[in-house]
Amino acid sequence: MKRLYFLLDVAWKPAVAYVILLGFVFAVLFYKLGSLVPGVATTEQPFHMHLLAKDLGLRSIIENPFFLPFLLPLYILEKLNIDSITALRGISALIGVFVVVSFYYLVRQWYTRRLALLGSALLLSSSWFLHTARLATPDVLYMLPIVLLACGLWLKANRQLGNWPFVALTVVTATLIYVPGLIWILAAGAFWQRKRISQEFRRTTTLQTIVAVALTLLILSPLIRLAILNPAQLLPLLGLPNAVPELGVFLREVVSIPVNIFFRGPDDPTRWVGNNPLLDVFTTALFVAGCYSYLQYRKLERVKLLTGFFIFSTVLIAAGSIISVSILLPFIYIIAVSGLAYLMQQWFDVFPRNPFAKSLALTIVTLTVGLSCAYNLTHYFVAWANAPETRSSFQRLR
Repeated sequence: MKRLYFLLDVAWKPAVAYVILLGFVFAVLFYKLGSLVPGVATTEQPFHMHLLAKDLGLRSIIENPFFLPFLLPLYILEKLNIDSITALRGISALIGVFVVVSFYYLVRQWYTRRLALLGSALLLSSSWFLHTARLATPDVLYMLPIVLLACGLWLKANRQLGNWPFVALTVVTATLIYVPGLIWILAAGAFWQRKRISQEFRRTTTLQTIVAVALTLLILSPLIRLAILNPAQLLPLLGLPNAVPELGVFLREVVSIPVNIFFRGPDDPTRWVGNNPLLDVFTTALFVAGCYSYLQYRKLERVKLLTGFFIFSTVLIAAGSIISVSILLPFIYIIAVSGLAYLMQQWFDVFPRNPFAKSLALTIVTLTVGLSCAYNLTHYFVAWANAPETRSSFQRLR
């Protein structure tokens, strides 16, 4: 009992702080979710029509289960007779909450709490992130690999829970298989971590193994059904183009990815405004600094992981697969956080024992991050939302 009182006495302050921060994440992602723009985008219309017509049904999901993590909440809304565009976009926003929380946990394992908070604020306020997580399309699912990576670190850091985190990791992996194109990322990651996965399987108890296998089979049952009845329908799961792209086309697509991210954004008023790049200047500078710092620590496992992930994802995107460029977004911000950590470390090396210099650096960094957040939030909630091109690209609700 004394231990319980002690934990409550010590833990209530951080618990309240995390609740407040989580509330802020929800506030940003759900603010004017259905009314910021005057209607429904073309890409949202098929899913909104399912809600209005109530014709999705569990059978149709089982027969065509691709993007299952998005379709199941859509089916729940249908059964609850909820057909508002706010609720539909709420599916993407809720997935966005998981992405931000996973990002914070991941960065917290590698860096300090302060850097985790600053990095999470940059990600949350990113116009690119808000466009992806506040639109009712499955595009947001391509940011979920960071949840898988966070689960892996959670497994490593919580041995006192036994191997139940490994069961959770297995379930998340099985769910992500339904996102077209991600199977290649999952397969590459499983091959890279094959020895560790084998060790974790040997550590699981009989009960944990039964639960993991049962849940995995339950989740994958629609795919097993398709594999038996019509294997050809599984081809979209691979997310591959109908034909092998020519070398020139492939190289142009490779170049277009950094061009959109760092120089000129996509010409799509439903997702962007003007010609601004997907990243602001401050985040771009941090990303460059992070890449430089990773060159010095290239033997670290996480550096190899991120490098392989970027190369593999870029090839799949440029090849014309279904994989969205949004898959890179959380990992770009991880590198940006490493750039912020590197710059702060350089400052502290120059002034190792000067408390004023330390306070000055932290103040400058916090203010700069705050200005970057304010710029991106204004870019999304004011500039994009009120642009004539944006408002004309959304079909008004009847």
